[in-house]
Amino acid sequence: MGPSTQANGNSPDDRSFGITLTILVAGKAVFSSELNRPLELGRQRMEEASPYAQIEMDDADRVVIAELSESTISRRHVALVPVSSHSVRVTNLSSVNTIWVDSSRPLETGASCELEPPVVLTLGNVDRAILLYPT
Repeated sequence: MGPSTQANGNSPDDRSFGITLTILVAGKAVFSSELNRPLELGRQRMEEASPYAQIEMDDADRVVIAELSESTISRRHVALVPVSSHSVRVTNLSSVNTIWVDSSRPLETGASCELEPPVVLTLGNVDRAILLYPT
């Protein structure tokens, strides 16, 4: 089943929340997008394109953020759900890897929290960061 569309051709989830997501690797931006609907970030699966490909799914999008061989990033590592123009729900989907919020607060495996951008999430090794900030 594909995504539903409204009369204007947009998905009902395609509204602007005014939050931008940027992925940094070793301090360099490698991907950036407005966060308009739920988004899952994780390591490449066998059938998926190489990192930083955005894959549209029915209920959420997915961005591959690591090669298949990178074990410090889980296949399903983090879910980001825009709640409002001022907050994002972050869920650690990993069963083994912790996410660090602003380099100081751990988000343990299976845990969720609601954050107000700007915020930095660190995944896997310390050279990979997810920036969430107001657009």
